[in-house]
Amino acid sequence: MDPICHPSPVGPHCLHATDSTTNDVCMLRVAVTDLLSQRASSLNAHAEILYTMDHSTMMTASGSNSSSSDDFCTGTGRVMLPGFQLASDGGPCILFLFQDAVVDTKTRYAMAVLGTFVLAITVELLRWSRAHVSRRDFRFTVGWGEGSMDLALFVLYTTQMCLAYWLMLLVMLYEYAIFIAIVVGLGVGLVVARRLDLAYYPAAIAVTAGGTPCCDGHCGDIATNGAISTKSLV
Repeated sequence: MDPICHPSPVGPHCLHATDSTTNDVCMLRVAVTDLLSQRASSLNAHAEILYTMDHSTMMTASGSNSSSSDDFCTGTGRVMLPGFQLASDGGPCILFLFQDAVVDTKTRYAMAVLGTFVLAITVELLRWSRAHVSRRDFRFTVGWGEGSMDLALFVLYTTQMCLAYWLMLLVMLYEYAIFIAIVVGLGVGLVVARRLDLAYYPAAIAVTAGGTPCCDGHCGDIATNGAISTKSLV
């Protein structure tokens, strides 16, 4: 009959063990079993601790994100809101042109609105600059050859169109503050351009208006009547 090992208060012993060697083997088996059992218990406890830590970390991060979203907006950012609304009233967060530019805090929202306003002014000033460069109104353009003129107009035109199409995409966010910043910025840019003409090019203040900033590259070109003023910005 095979020996049977059992633990006892004084240590493992064997039933039906016929000699001391068999009893030693039996004791070794019990010792190994106890060691493996302790090891398994230790691993289970370690795994439980790790699970608890990971779960706590996830809950903390989720709570932090939730509180941040609840304070300003919700979601991971989107375009084309369902109708005009403010992103700051707890609605969906907006994406400012690029995938990682999620406007999810008050600071980012203020920067987005201000950046849109400056962008709109820049579009109008680029339009104004392109018109005057094409007429060689600026002193630094008088000595330029046709190649230099083509390059300058190319850079001005493509930059203007790029920024203007960005404005078009921002309009399509359907966000009140962004839309107002675009309209006001374009108006301010037009007034600034007119003031510059009054100060430096009074004979060139007749401005043709028509089209949109994004789709008509020639609208807003300056139609001049008579001689150009001798004043110059540069």
